Amino acid sequence: MNTLLNHAAAAVLSLALVACATPPPAPVEIRSGTIEQIVSRQLVTVDHLASPRRALQLLIDYQIQSLPVLQNGKLLGIVTTDDFLREFSYGQMTCANRGL
Repeated sequence: MNTLLNHAAAAVLSLALVACATPPPAPVEIRSGTIEQIVSRQLVTVDHLASPRRALQLLIDYQIQSLPVLQNGKLLGIVTTDDFLREFSYGQMTCANRGL
């Protein structure tokens, strides 16, 4: 199994273990304030012309679950780890057969 699929499989396994082994969380009290107070300031993004391989490498390198996609500095959409797992499960991505 190549490196890319190893990372994807490990991510799925990790999420499954957390979901099964972790007791339901206690109710969380949401404090007052704004999203601005909790939003991440060190944003990792990818250009819309980047390859899927580059986007996946950023997700892995920064250990993040979603990646904003920009076109001319404006938000075009997001790509997520779920998007890649779905594509790999159906075998449609050409990089699924090669390592990063």
